[in-house]
Amino acid sequence: MAAKLALIFVVAVLLFQVFSMQTGATVMRRESPVVNSGEPSNDLESMLNSAKHSFDELLDKVKSSNLYQNATKAIEEFGKKIKDTGDEFYTKLTNNTHIKTRK
Repeated sequence: MAAKLALIFVVAVLLFQVFSMQTGATVMRRESPVVNSGEPSNDLESMLNSAKHSFDELLDKVKSSNLYQNATKAIEEFGKKIKDTGDEFYTKLTNNTHIKTRK
């Protein structure tokens, strides 16, 4: 799970770098309106909900990208290959052990 999150973060950073280089896009800071002291909790909630929504959109875009899909597929194939190789090695090792102990 941690590896997937790390992979998503790395892919997101790489995509941001690639897209910002190709489009010349930059991050813009937007001035927030003056906070009304009567309702600070609603402003905080709306800000947190907005941040969560933005993060969810970013994750959806990363997950739908070809780079993420290809990387995920490659990692799954690599894991399967390692598992198969380990299973073959274990089978050979146990067969050789059984043959030697029977003699």
